[in-house]
Amino acid sequence: MAKICPKCGELLDTQGICEHCHVAIEVYKKIGIESKKLYNLGLKKVEIRDLSGAIDLLNKSIKLDKRNIKARNLLGLVYLEIGEPIMAFKQWVISKNLEAVDNEAVGYMDQIQNNQIHLDKLNNAIKKYNQALVFVNQKSIDLAIIQLRAVISLNPNFTKAYCLLALCYIHENQMDKAKSKLQKVLSIDHNHDTARKYMIWLQSEGHPVEAFEEVKEKDQGYFGLPTLGHSAKVTMNNSMFQFSAVLVGVGIGLAVMAFLVLPSMLSSQKSKNIEALNQVNALEANQSILVSQVESMEATILQTDTQIDTLSTELEQNQLQLTQSEKMLMALSLYEDDKAIEAAQLLEEIEPSALSESTSVTYAKIAQSIFPEVALEAYNQGYRDYRNGRFEDAIPNLERAYKYEKDNYFSDEALYYLARSYHRLNKNELAINTYQKMLDAYPNANFKNDATRFLKALTDN
Repeated sequence: MAKICPKCGELLDTQGICEHCHVAIEVYKKIGIESKKLYNLGLKKVEIRDLSGAIDLLNKSIKLDKRNIKARNLLGLVYLEIGEPIMAFKQWVISKNLEAVDNEAVGYMDQIQNNQIHLDKLNNAIKKYNQALVFVNQKSIDLAIIQLRAVISLNPNFTKAYCLLALCYIHENQMDKAKSKLQKVLSIDHNHDTARKYMIWLQSEGHPVEAFEEVKEKDQGYFGLPTLGHSAKVTMNNSMFQFSAVLVGVGIGLAVMAFLVLPSMLSSQKSKNIEALNQVNALEANQSILVSQVESMEATILQTDTQIDTLSTELEQNQLQLTQSEKMLMALSLYEDDKAIEAAQLLEEIEPSALSESTSVTYAKIAQSIFPEVALEAYNQGYRDYRNGRFEDAIPNLERAYKYEKDNYFSDEALYYLARSYHRLNKNELAINTYQKMLDAYPNANFKNDATRFLKALTDN
Protein backbone atom coordinates (compact mmCIF):
# COMPACT_ATOMS: atom_id res chain seq x y z
CA MET A 1 0.00 0.00 0.00
CA ALA A 2 1.43 3.40 -1.01
CA LYS A 3 2.47 5.72 1.78
CA ILE A 4 1.36 9.35 1.87
CA CYS A 5 3.34 12.39 3.05
CA PRO A 6 1.63 13.74 6.22
CA LYS A 7 2.34 17.33 5.18
CA CYS A 8 1.43 17.70 1.51
CA GLY A 9 -0.37 14.41 0.75
CA GLU A 10 1.98 13.41 -2.08
CA LEU A 11 3.25 9.82 -2.47
CA LEU A 12 6.46 8.69 -0.75
CA ASP A 13 9.14 6.86 -2.68
CA THR A 14 10.49 3.44 -1.73
CA GLN A 15 12.98 5.05 0.66
CA GLY A 16 10.26 6.92 2.53
CA ILE A 17 11.05 10.36 1.05
CA CYS A 18 8.30 12.67 -0.18
CA GLU A 19 8.48 13.21 -3.93
CA HIS A 20 7.09 16.72 -3.42
CA CYS A 21 8.61 18.01 -0.14
CA HIS A 22 11.84 16.01 -0.53
CA VAL A 23 11.82 15.35 3.22
CA ALA A 24 12.11 11.89 4.78
CA ILE A 25 9.04 10.58 6.58
CA GLU A 26 11.25 9.83 9.59
CA VAL A 27 11.63 13.57 10.18
CA TYR A 28 7.87 14.01 10.45
CA LYS A 29 7.63 10.98 12.69
CA LYS A 30 10.21 12.45 15.08
CA ILE A 31 8.37 15.78 15.13
CA GLY A 32 5.11 13.93 15.86
CA ILE A 33 6.76 12.02 18.72
CA GLU A 34 8.09 15.23 20.27
CA SER A 35 4.63 16.81 19.97
CA LYS A 36 3.08 13.83 21.78
CA LYS A 37 5.73 14.04 24.52
CA LEU A 38 4.86 17.69 25.10
CA TYR A 39 1.15 16.75 25.16
CA ASN A 40 1.83 14.10 27.84
CA LEU A 41 3.82 16.61 29.91
CA GLY A 42 0.99 19.12 29.53
CA LEU A 43 -1.49 16.47 30.66
CA LYS A 44 0.58 15.88 33.79
CA LYS A 45 0.62 19.63 34.44
CA VAL A 46 -3.17 19.63 34.20
CA GLU A 47 -3.40 16.77 36.71
CA ILE A 48 -1.50 18.83 39.31
CA ARG A 49 -3.44 21.99 38.32
CA ASP A 50 -0.41 23.82 36.92
CA LEU A 51 -2.62 25.24 34.18
CA SER A 52 -0.18 27.99 33.15
CA GLY A 53 2.51 25.38 32.65
CA ALA A 54 0.04 23.19 30.76
CA ILE A 55 -0.90 26.03 28.40
CA ASP A 56 2.77 26.66 27.60
CA LEU A 57 3.51 22.97 26.89
CA LEU A 58 0.33 22.36 24.88
CA ASN A 59 0.95 25.44 22.72
CA LYS A 60 4.44 24.10 21.98
CA SER A 61 2.93 20.70 21.18
CA ILE A 62 0.52 22.04 18.54
CA LYS A 63 3.22 24.33 17.17
CA LEU A 64 5.26 21.21 16.37
CA ASP A 65 2.27 19.28 15.04
CA LYS A 66 -0.81 21.35 14.23
CA ARG A 67 -2.76 18.09 13.70
CA ASN A 68 -2.25 16.91 17.29
CA ILE A 69 -5.99 16.92 17.97
CA LYS A 70 -5.72 15.65 21.55
CA ALA A 71 -3.32 18.45 22.51
CA ARG A 72 -5.47 21.09 20.82
CA ASN A 73 -8.69 19.87 22.47
CA LEU A 74 -7.04 19.69 25.90
CA LEU A 75 -5.65 23.22 25.41
CA GLY A 76 -9.21 24.40 24.77
CA LEU A 77 -10.41 22.77 28.00
CA VAL A 78 -7.60 24.45 29.96
CA TYR A 79 -8.48 27.85 28.51
CA LEU A 80 -12.11 27.16 29.40
CA GLU A 81 -11.05 26.31 32.97
CA ILE A 82 -9.33 29.67 33.53
CA GLY A 83 -12.24 31.65 32.08
CA GLU A 84 -10.89 32.16 28.54
CA PRO A 85 -13.76 30.83 26.38
CA ILE A 86 -12.82 32.65 23.19
CA MET A 87 -9.35 31.10 23.25
CA ALA A 88 -10.96 27.71 23.92
CA PHE A 89 -13.26 28.02 20.92
CA LYS A 90 -10.38 29.14 18.73
CA GLN A 91 -8.60 25.84 19.39
CA TRP A 92 -11.75 23.76 18.96
CA VAL A 93 -12.73 25.42 15.68
CA ILE A 94 -9.25 24.71 14.27
CA SER A 95 -9.51 21.15 15.63
CA LYS A 96 -12.87 20.65 13.92
CA ASN A 97 -11.52 21.92 10.60
CA LEU A 98 -8.56 19.57 10.82
CA GLU A 99 -10.66 16.54 11.80
CA ALA A 100 -14.44 16.84 11.55
CA VAL A 101 -15.30 13.18 12.24
CA ASP A 102 -15.22 11.64 15.76
CA ASN A 103 -13.74 14.81 17.24
CA GLU A 104 -14.54 15.60 20.87
CA ALA A 105 -14.20 19.33 20.15
CA VAL A 106 -17.45 19.23 18.15
CA GLY A 107 -19.29 17.89 21.19
CA TYR A 108 -17.66 20.46 23.47
CA MET A 109 -18.87 23.34 21.29
CA ASP A 110 -22.36 21.88 20.92
CA GLN A 111 -22.77 21.41 24.68
CA ILE A 112 -21.69 24.99 25.37
CA GLN A 113 -23.88 26.55 22.70
CA ASN A 114 -26.91 24.62 23.96
CA ASN A 115 -26.61 26.02 27.51
CA GLN A 116 -28.08 29.47 26.90
CA ILE A 117 -28.60 30.34 30.59
CA HIS A 118 -24.90 30.16 31.41
CA LEU A 119 -23.98 31.84 28.14
CA ASP A 120 -26.07 34.83 29.16
CA LYS A 121 -24.42 34.89 32.60
CA LEU A 122 -20.95 34.80 31.15
CA ASN A 123 -21.79 37.39 28.53
CA ASN A 124 -22.81 39.72 31.37
CA ALA A 125 -19.61 38.80 33.19
CA ILE A 126 -17.47 39.91 30.25
CA LYS A 127 -19.42 43.16 29.86
CA LYS A 128 -18.95 43.92 33.56
CA TYR A 129 -15.25 43.00 33.38
CA ASN A 130 -14.71 45.41 30.46
CA GLN A 131 -16.57 48.12 32.39
CA ALA A 132 -14.35 47.42 35.40
CA LEU A 133 -11.28 48.02 33.22
CA VAL A 134 -12.75 51.38 32.21
CA PHE A 135 -13.31 52.27 35.88
CA VAL A 136 -9.73 51.29 36.75
CA ASN A 137 -8.37 53.50 33.95
CA GLN A 138 -10.55 56.32 35.29
CA LYS A 139 -9.16 55.62 38.81
CA SER A 140 -12.69 54.87 40.08
CA ILE A 141 -11.43 51.90 42.10
CA ASP A 142 -14.54 51.57 44.29
CA LEU A 143 -16.77 51.22 41.21
CA ALA A 144 -14.33 48.75 39.68
CA ILE A 145 -14.48 46.59 42.82
CA ILE A 146 -18.28 46.48 42.68
CA GLN A 147 -18.18 45.40 39.02
CA LEU A 148 -15.48 42.76 39.59
CA ARG A 149 -17.34 41.22 42.52
CA ALA A 150 -20.33 40.85 40.21
CA VAL A 151 -18.07 39.32 37.54
CA ILE A 152 -16.73 36.53 39.77
CA SER A 153 -20.21 35.77 41.06
CA LEU A 154 -21.24 35.14 37.43
CA ASN A 155 -18.01 33.36 36.43
CA PRO A 156 -16.22 31.90 39.50
CA ASN A 157 -13.24 30.71 37.40
CA PHE A 158 -12.36 34.01 35.72
CA THR A 159 -8.72 34.26 36.92
CA LYS A 160 -8.10 37.62 35.25
CA ALA A 161 -11.03 39.12 37.14
CA TYR A 162 -9.71 37.77 40.48
CA CYS A 163 -6.24 39.20 39.82
CA LEU A 164 -7.64 42.61 38.88
CA LEU A 165 -9.89 42.59 41.96
CA ALA A 166 -6.89 41.69 44.15
CA LEU A 167 -4.96 44.60 42.64
CA CYS A 168 -7.87 46.93 43.41
CA TYR A 169 -7.95 45.70 47.02
CA ILE A 170 -4.19 46.30 47.30
CA HIS A 171 -4.71 49.83 46.01
CA GLU A 172 -7.38 50.33 48.69
CA ASN A 173 -5.03 48.81 51.34
CA GLN A 174 -7.39 45.88 51.96
CA MET A 175 -4.63 43.28 52.04
CA ASP A 176 -6.62 40.42 53.59
CA LYS A 177 -9.22 40.61 50.83
CA ALA A 178 -6.46 40.78 48.21
CA LYS A 179 -4.83 37.64 49.65
CA SER A 180 -8.15 35.84 49.60
CA LYS A 181 -8.67 36.53 45.89
CA LEU A 182 -5.11 35.57 45.00
CA GLN A 183 -5.48 32.31 46.91
CA LYS A 184 -8.61 31.63 44.85
CA VAL A 185 -6.62 32.12 41.63
CA LEU A 186 -3.89 29.77 42.85
CA SER A 187 -6.51 27.18 43.77
CA ILE A 188 -7.61 27.22 40.12
CA ASP A 189 -4.10 27.48 38.63
CA HIS A 190 -1.35 26.54 41.07
CA ASN A 191 1.34 28.27 39.04
CA HIS A 192 -0.50 31.43 37.91
CA ASP A 193 2.33 33.90 37.27
CA THR A 194 0.45 37.14 38.04
CA ALA A 195 -1.08 35.81 41.26
CA ARG A 196 2.28 34.54 42.50
CA LYS A 197 3.95 37.90 41.77
CA TYR A 198 1.26 39.69 43.77
CA MET A 199 1.69 37.18 46.62
CA ILE A 200 5.46 37.74 46.67
CA TRP A 201 4.88 41.47 46.82
CA LEU A 202 2.46 41.09 49.74
CA GLN A 203 5.04 39.01 51.62
CA SER A 204 7.75 41.60 50.95
CA GLU A 205 5.45 44.26 52.43
CA GLY A 206 5.12 42.29 55.66
CA HIS A 207 1.77 40.60 55.01
CA PRO A 208 2.08 36.85 55.77
CA VAL A 209 0.52 34.62 53.13
CA GLU A 210 -1.05 31.28 53.99
CA ALA A 211 -1.11 28.27 51.67
CA PHE A 212 -4.02 28.33 49.26
CA GLU A 213 -6.96 26.03 49.72
CA GLU A 214 -7.09 23.00 47.41
CA VAL A 215 -9.92 22.77 44.90
CA LYS A 216 -12.71 20.31 45.52
CA GLU A 217 -13.19 17.87 42.66
CA LYS A 218 -16.43 18.01 40.68
CA ASP A 219 -17.93 15.42 38.36
CA GLN A 220 -18.91 17.90 35.65
CA GLY A 221 -18.39 21.53 34.66
CA TYR A 222 -21.26 23.89 33.99
CA PHE A 223 -21.66 22.59 30.45
CA GLY A 224 -21.18 18.89 31.19
CA LEU A 225 -17.63 19.04 29.76
CA PRO A 226 -14.68 17.12 31.27
CA THR A 227 -13.67 19.01 34.42
CA LEU A 228 -10.09 19.84 35.39
CA GLY A 229 -10.98 19.81 39.07
CA HIS A 230 -12.83 23.09 39.06
CA SER A 231 -15.78 24.00 36.86
CA ALA A 232 -15.29 26.67 34.23
CA LYS A 233 -17.72 28.96 32.46
CA VAL A 234 -17.50 30.68 29.10
CA THR A 235 -19.23 33.09 26.75
CA MET A 236 -19.75 32.48 23.09
CA ASN A 237 -19.27 34.29 19.80
CA ASN A 238 -23.01 35.04 19.42
CA SER A 239 -23.03 36.92 22.71
CA MET A 240 -19.88 38.76 21.73
CA PHE A 241 -21.44 39.83 18.45
CA GLN A 242 -24.65 40.93 20.21
CA PHE A 243 -22.51 43.17 22.39
CA SER A 244 -20.67 44.50 19.34
CA ALA A 245 -24.00 45.19 17.64
CA VAL A 246 -25.03 47.39 20.57
CA LEU A 247 -21.86 49.46 20.13
CA VAL A 248 -22.46 49.81 16.41
CA GLY A 249 -26.06 50.79 17.09
CA VAL A 250 -24.92 53.62 19.35
CA GLY A 251 -22.55 54.84 16.62
CA ILE A 252 -25.34 54.78 14.04
CA GLY A 253 -27.64 56.66 16.40
CA LEU A 254 -25.09 59.47 16.71
CA ALA A 255 -24.58 59.57 12.96
CA VAL A 256 -28.33 59.75 12.32
CA MET A 257 -28.69 62.58 14.83
CA ALA A 258 -25.98 64.55 13.03
CA PHE A 259 -27.62 63.77 9.71
CA LEU A 260 -30.90 65.28 10.87
CA VAL A 261 -29.45 68.32 12.68
CA LEU A 262 -26.95 69.53 10.09
CA PRO A 263 -29.49 70.28 7.31
CA SER A 264 -31.45 72.57 9.63
CA MET A 265 -28.22 74.38 10.54
CA LEU A 266 -27.45 74.87 6.84
CA SER A 267 -30.93 76.31 6.24
CA SER A 268 -30.53 78.67 9.20
CA GLN A 269 -27.18 79.94 7.91
CA LYS A 270 -28.61 80.54 4.42
CA SER A 271 -31.46 82.57 5.93
CA LYS A 272 -28.90 84.70 7.75
CA ASN A 273 -27.07 85.32 4.46
CA ILE A 274 -30.24 86.48 2.75
CA GLU A 275 -31.02 88.81 5.65
CA ALA A 276 -27.48 90.24 5.54
CA LEU A 277 -27.72 90.92 1.80
CA ASN A 278 -31.10 92.68 2.25
CA GLN A 279 -29.57 94.91 4.88
CA VAL A 280 -26.75 95.83 2.49
CA ASN A 281 -29.24 96.78 -0.27
CA ALA A 282 -31.25 98.92 2.15
CA LEU A 283 -28.18 100.79 3.30
CA GLU A 284 -26.85 101.65 -0.20
CA ALA A 285 -28.89 104.92 -0.15
CA ASN A 286 -26.47 106.42 2.31
CA GLN A 287 -23.11 105.32 0.83
CA SER A 288 -20.85 107.74 2.71
CA ILE A 289 -22.07 106.52 6.13
CA LEU A 290 -22.59 102.85 5.44
CA VAL A 291 -19.46 101.86 3.46
CA SER A 292 -17.78 100.42 6.53
CA GLN A 293 -20.97 98.54 7.47
CA VAL A 294 -21.24 97.08 3.95
CA GLU A 295 -17.65 95.81 4.16
CA SER A 296 -18.43 94.25 7.53
CA MET A 297 -21.51 92.56 6.10
CA GLU A 298 -19.49 91.17 3.18
CA ALA A 299 -16.95 89.72 5.61
CA THR A 300 -19.81 88.13 7.56
CA ILE A 301 -21.21 86.59 4.39
CA LEU A 302 -17.78 85.20 3.44
CA GLN A 303 -17.37 83.70 6.92
CA THR A 304 -20.87 82.21 6.76
CA ASP A 305 -20.19 80.68 3.35
CA THR A 306 -17.08 79.07 4.81
CA GLN A 307 -19.15 77.70 7.67
CA ILE A 308 -21.68 76.31 5.17
CA ASP A 309 -18.89 74.57 3.23
CA THR A 310 -17.57 73.11 6.49
CA LEU A 311 -21.02 71.91 7.54
CA SER A 312 -21.61 70.42 4.08
CA THR A 313 -18.38 68.47 4.37
CA GLU A 314 -19.38 67.25 7.84
CA LEU A 315 -22.78 66.23 6.50
CA GLU A 316 -21.18 64.17 3.72
CA GLN A 317 -18.85 62.53 6.24
CA ASN A 318 -21.74 61.64 8.55
CA GLN A 319 -23.74 60.26 5.64
CA LEU A 320 -20.75 58.09 4.71
CA GLN A 321 -20.38 56.95 8.33
CA LEU A 322 -24.04 56.03 8.43
CA THR A 323 -23.73 53.94 5.25
CA GLN A 324 -20.61 52.17 6.52
CA SER A 325 -22.20 51.43 9.91
CA GLU A 326 -25.31 50.01 8.22
CA LYS A 327 -23.09 47.67 6.21
CA MET A 328 -21.38 46.57 9.42
CA LEU A 329 -24.71 45.69 11.04
CA MET A 330 -25.72 43.76 7.92
CA ALA A 331 -22.41 41.86 8.06
CA LEU A 332 -23.04 40.98 11.70
CA SER A 333 -26.51 39.72 10.84
CA LEU A 334 -25.18 37.58 7.98
CA TYR A 335 -22.48 36.10 10.20
CA GLU A 336 -24.95 35.19 12.93
CA ASP A 337 -27.04 33.47 10.20
CA ASP A 338 -23.99 31.28 9.36
CA LYS A 339 -23.36 33.20 6.14
CA ALA A 340 -19.73 33.97 6.89
CA ILE A 341 -18.60 34.36 3.26
CA GLU A 342 -21.35 36.91 2.47
CA ALA A 343 -20.48 38.73 5.72
CA ALA A 344 -16.81 38.92 4.75
CA GLN A 345 -17.67 40.23 1.27
CA LEU A 346 -19.81 42.97 2.81
CA LEU A 347 -17.03 43.90 5.26
CA GLU A 348 -14.73 44.36 2.25
CA GLU A 349 -16.94 47.20 1.03
CA ILE A 350 -16.47 49.11 4.30
CA GLU A 351 -13.85 51.87 4.35
CA PRO A 352 -12.38 51.86 7.92
CA SER A 353 -11.04 55.42 7.53
CA ALA A 354 -14.65 56.66 7.10
CA LEU A 355 -15.73 55.26 10.49
CA SER A 356 -15.72 57.04 13.82
CA GLU A 357 -13.09 56.06 16.38
CA SER A 358 -15.43 53.90 18.47
CA THR A 359 -17.00 52.25 15.42
CA SER A 360 -13.53 51.57 13.97
CA VAL A 361 -12.66 49.58 17.10
CA THR A 362 -15.84 47.53 16.70
CA TYR A 363 -15.11 46.99 13.00
CA ALA A 364 -11.63 45.70 13.86
CA LYS A 365 -13.04 43.20 16.38
CA ILE A 366 -15.63 41.93 13.88
CA ALA A 367 -13.07 41.65 11.07
CA GLN A 368 -10.67 39.75 13.36
CA SER A 369 -13.39 37.20 13.98
CA ILE A 370 -14.89 36.84 10.48
CA PHE A 371 -11.93 37.11 8.09
CA PRO A 372 -9.72 34.36 9.67
CA GLU A 373 -12.65 31.92 9.84
CA VAL A 374 -13.65 32.51 6.19
CA ALA A 375 -10.00 32.36 5.09
CA LEU A 376 -9.41 29.02 6.84
CA GLU A 377 -12.57 27.48 5.36
CA ALA A 378 -11.64 28.80 1.90
CA TYR A 379 -8.11 27.43 2.19
CA ASN A 380 -9.30 23.99 3.28
CA GLN A 381 -11.82 23.80 0.41
CA GLY A 382 -9.31 25.16 -2.11
CA TYR A 383 -6.69 22.64 -1.01
CA ARG A 384 -9.20 19.78 -1.32
CA ASP A 385 -10.15 20.95 -4.83
CA TYR A 386 -6.49 21.17 -5.80
CA ARG A 387 -5.70 17.70 -4.45
CA ASN A 388 -8.64 16.28 -6.43
CA GLY A 389 -7.56 17.98 -9.66
CA ARG A 390 -10.40 20.57 -9.63
CA PHE A 391 -8.04 23.46 -10.35
CA GLU A 392 -10.69 25.87 -11.68
CA ASP A 393 -12.71 25.37 -8.45
CA ALA A 394 -9.60 25.70 -6.28
CA ILE A 395 -8.59 29.14 -7.63
CA PRO A 396 -11.41 31.34 -6.18
CA ASN A 397 -11.17 29.68 -2.74
CA LEU A 398 -7.37 30.01 -2.56
CA GLU A 399 -7.60 33.65 -3.74
CA ARG A 400 -10.17 34.32 -0.99
CA ALA A 401 -8.00 32.62 1.66
CA TYR A 402 -5.00 34.81 0.84
CA LYS A 403 -7.04 38.00 0.45
CA TYR A 404 -8.62 37.67 3.92
CA GLU A 405 -5.62 36.34 5.86
CA LYS A 406 -2.04 37.18 4.88
CA ASP A 407 -0.30 36.43 8.19
CA ASN A 408 -1.75 33.06 9.17
CA TYR A 409 0.03 29.71 9.18
CA PHE A 410 -1.64 28.70 5.89
CA SER A 411 -1.21 32.01 3.99
CA ASP A 412 1.98 31.04 2.17
CA GLU A 413 0.53 27.64 1.23
CA ALA A 414 -2.62 29.32 -0.14
CA LEU A 415 -0.46 31.36 -2.54
CA TYR A 416 1.61 28.30 -3.45
CA TYR A 417 -1.38 26.11 -4.33
CA LEU A 418 -2.95 29.06 -6.19
CA ALA A 419 0.20 29.34 -8.32
CA ARG A 420 0.20 25.57 -8.85
CA SER A 421 -3.45 25.71 -10.00
CA TYR A 422 -2.65 28.41 -12.56
CA HIS A 423 0.39 26.38 -13.61
CA ARG A 424 -1.64 23.19 -14.09
CA LEU A 425 -4.17 25.12 -16.22
CA ASN A 426 -1.31 26.56 -18.36
CA LYS A 427 -2.10 30.09 -17.21
CA ASN A 428 1.64 30.69 -17.11
CA GLU A 429 1.69 34.47 -16.68
CA LEU A 430 -0.59 34.27 -13.66
CA ALA A 431 1.45 31.36 -12.31
CA ILE A 432 4.73 33.30 -12.67
CA ASN A 433 3.30 36.38 -10.90
CA THR A 434 1.85 34.26 -8.07
CA TYR A 435 5.05 32.23 -7.53
CA GLN A 436 7.01 35.51 -7.39
CA LYS A 437 4.49 37.08 -4.99
CA MET A 438 4.80 34.07 -2.64
CA LEU A 439 8.62 34.18 -2.67
CA ASP A 440 8.64 37.96 -2.03
CA ALA A 441 6.04 37.86 0.75
CA TYR A 442 7.21 34.66 2.47
CA PRO A 443 10.99 34.19 2.10
CA ASN A 444 10.87 31.30 4.60
CA ALA A 445 7.80 29.59 3.14
CA ASN A 446 7.38 25.82 3.42
CA PHE A 447 7.40 25.36 -0.37
CA LYS A 448 10.07 27.95 -1.13
CA ASN A 449 12.34 25.52 -3.01
CA ASP A 450 9.49 24.07 -5.06
CA ALA A 451 8.17 27.51 -5.97
CA THR A 452 11.67 28.62 -7.01
CA ARG A 453 12.10 25.52 -9.17
CA PHE A 454 8.71 25.90 -10.90
CA LEU A 455 9.26 29.64 -11.42
CA LYS A 456 12.66 29.01 -13.02
CA ALA A 457 11.16 26.37 -15.33
CA LEU A 458 8.49 28.80 -16.50
CA THR A 459 10.77 31.80 -16.98
CA ASP A 460 13.46 29.74 -18.78
CA ASN A 461 10.86 28.77 -21.35
